[in-house]
Amino acid sequence: MPSLKLWAVAAVVVPVAMFAGSARADDGAAPTQREKQLEKRVEDLEKMLADVNRKLSDGSSSAGDELNERVGEMEKLQRADKDGLFPYWSNGIRMDSANGAFKLKIGGRTQNDWSWFWGTESVRDGLPDEEIEAGEEFRRARLYIGGTIYSNIDFMAEYDFANGVVKARELWIGTTFCNNVRFQVGSMKEPFGLEELTSDLFTTFVERSSADQAFAPSYNTGFLLSGVAADDNMTWAAGVFRNANNAGDDFGNTRSGEYNVTARLTGRPWVGGEDEFLHLGAAGSYRTPDSNFAAFGAQPEMHLAPFLTGTGALHVNRVHLYEGEAAFVQGPFSAHAEYFYATTHRGEDGPTPNFYGWNAQASWFLTGESRPYDKTKGVFGRIKPKSNFDGGGEGWGAWEVAARWDTLNLNDDGVDGGHMNILTLGMNWYLNPNTKVQLDWVHAHVLDAGHMNGLEMRFQIDF
Repeated sequence: MPSLKLWAVAAVVVPVAMFAGSARADDGAAPTQREKQLEKRVEDLEKMLADVNRKLSDGSSSAGDELNERVGEMEKLQRADKDGLFPYWSNGIRMDSANGAFKLKIGGRTQNDWSWFWGTESVRDGLPDEEIEAGEEFRRARLYIGGTIYSNIDFMAEYDFANGVVKARELWIGTTFCNNVRFQVGSMKEPFGLEELTSDLFTTFVERSSADQAFAPSYNTGFLLSGVAADDNMTWAAGVFRNANNAGDDFGNTRSGEYNVTARLTGRPWVGGEDEFLHLGAAGSYRTPDSNFAAFGAQPEMHLAPFLTGTGALHVNRVHLYEGEAAFVQGPFSAHAEYFYATTHRGEDGPTPNFYGWNAQASWFLTGESRPYDKTKGVFGRIKPKSNFDGGGEGWGAWEVAARWDTLNLNDDGVDGGHMNILTLGMNWYLNPNTKVQLDWVHAHVLDAGHMNGLEMRFQIDF
């Protein structure tokens, strides 16, 4: 295998050397600037080749990987003066120009979920002592293309094709200016909630908590400013949004001025290392619901289960949402908690009920990995196993066990939306950084109504 790779190196060096030699065929002529550049490039390539040979002679286990990197560097150096994009893999399909001014990423994800239910006892009106049918679905099936053009203009276009309905998700353009202040316009998530803003690819459980489902705003269309501070240990984001449909278009508001203003601030007051830190954050949102109606509700953390809590449509002229978050990571152990509070305002039309919910969870990596953190966004990132699953008994990927408790209370001031407590136990198998299998057991109890149990599996891959 090393000999084949050396031939690849030679295929890069020899043509450049021959071209440089032919350019100096006339020994009597003074070398041009272009010829000097070519000679310098040949010298650089020869040094890199000598270094590769030295690495191979050392017999180190990483020599093959280093050789591949060197070959890639030499190919890019050889073509640095030409237009083009050079493909590579970095937890997804990537293409960069030689000067780094143009970057593309192309990819997608599929999440196939399977659910089973039992133990349902009068858990909601209309289902007295009736079991909920088991089922399966493609929870998400997304494709995207994004990147950077002309060094400073970013874009993303991501669509979800799950359930036979096309939905716009990340669909925006952006840029960075004024000392790392970032501006985006388009369809995106409002800056609200740690679990909500952490990609569904990287969440610990199959579904987000019931409180997150009920209160956290998700994809809407608007303008967002964001940035980092305090040596990348603090993030801030604030935006103005309009309620949008699955196409990213205005939801059909019946009057002007119906905007949502949402902001989030996070910080890490203690950092002991890459895998030791404390995260704190808070978010708020001022919302004017379209058509003066708002509703809150949640499924029991299983997407194929029915809604066990819900307020129905409430006639309100504005809603205030508040959120507090904390997370702690130390090596293979991680924990985080969130609290949500919603106030509704009806003016002089009647009572103004308030609702709340919270969750707390903890996880442990049996194989020693640590939950990574994205300092630029204040969220959790991609798990990279210490050894990928190889099917041969030598690599088994990463294994994680987790538990979560959450509660959601939608009863207040004449509104009987339900009070639900949920216990979830989970196990995750990360075969490699892009493939994950999840298994969750869920026990939901609706006060004064009943309970249900469920088992949910997810088979996930992204590229």
